Amino acid sequence: MDEYTSNQVTNQITRFNTYFDSIDWSQIIDNIISGILSLIFTVILYYIVRKIGQKIIRKIFISYSKRENVSENRSKTLFNLIDNAFRYILIFILTVNILSTFNVDVRAIIASAGIVGLAVAFGAQGLVSDVVTGFFILLERQLDVGDNITIGAVKGTVELLGLRTTQIRDLNGTLHFIPNREIIVVSNHSRGNMLALVEIQINPNEDIDKAIALIEETTRAFTRDNPNIVDTPIVSGVTGYANGNFVVTISTHTLNGTQLLVSNELYQKIYLAFQENELLMPLSLAGLASTQP
Repeated sequence: MDEYTSNQVTNQITRFNTYFDSIDWSQIIDNIISGILSLIFTVILYYIVRKIGQKIIRKIFISYSKRENVSENRSKTLFNLIDNAFRYILIFILTVNILSTFNVDVRAIIASAGIVGLAVAFGAQGLVSDVVTGFFILLERQLDVGDNITIGAVKGTVELLGLRTTQIRDLNGTLHFIPNREIIVVSNHSRGNMLALVEIQINPNEDIDKAIALIEETTRAFTRDNPNIVDTPIVSGVTGYANGNFVVTISTHTLNGTQLLVSNELYQKIYLAFQENELLMPLSLAGLASTQP
C-alpha cells in the first residue's frame, strides 16, 4: 500500500470516528425507549377502550332489544354493524398514533387514503347504497324476520334481514334475494290487527230478513267462541248482487295472521246454518272470503 492510499484510509477512519463520536447515543436510546413505551401504552389503551366500548355498546343493545321488543336477528345485525364501525375507527386512530410516534408524516397518508376511499366509494356506490338502506330498514323496524310482506311483485315471508340484501320466501317456496337499495315501497301485512271480510250470497227466492237474522245469530255465536276476533263483527245487510244472488257483507277485525282462517270458518258456519234451518242455498254457491289490511 503506497503512502497516498494509506493517508486516504486514515482520513476516512478519522472522519468516521469523528462522526461516530458526535452522535448523541444517550438521546437515541432515550428516543427508542420513549417510542417503545409510547407504542406499548397506545396499544394497551386501544384494547382497554375497545373492551369498554364493546361492553357499553352491548349493554345499550340489550336494553334497547328488551325495551323495543327487537328480534334477535335485528339486534345482532345492528350490534355487529356499530361494533365493527367502532373497531375500525379505533384501529385508524391507533395506526395514526403509531406512525406519529416514529415521526412519520401522516397527513400525506390520510390525504392519499381519502382519494383512494373516494375512488372505492364511487366504484361501489351500489353496495354503499345497499348498506345504508339496510341500516335504516333495521333501525326503523320496517321489517322483521317472519313478517308477511309485499315488495313490488314479490309477496312472501321475510327469512333474513341483512345489510346488503333482504331474503323473502314466497308461497311457492322460492327464495328471493332483493338488494336493499331496490326496496322503495314495502307493504307489511304483519303489523297490527287485520280486517276480515266475508261475503255471503243469499238466494233471491229466500226470505232476506230471515236469512240476515240467521247470519247475525250465527256470527254472534261464532264470535263468542273465537279468541282470534278482537271486536264485534258488523253485518252490513245487503251490499250487492252477484251470480243472481243478494250479497250480505260481514266485517270484523282479527289478530294478525288469522284473518283468512276466521273468514273461512265463518263462511262455513253460516252455510251449515242455512242447511240446518232449511234455507235455500244460493243459485250459484260462490260466497267469497277475502282479507284486506
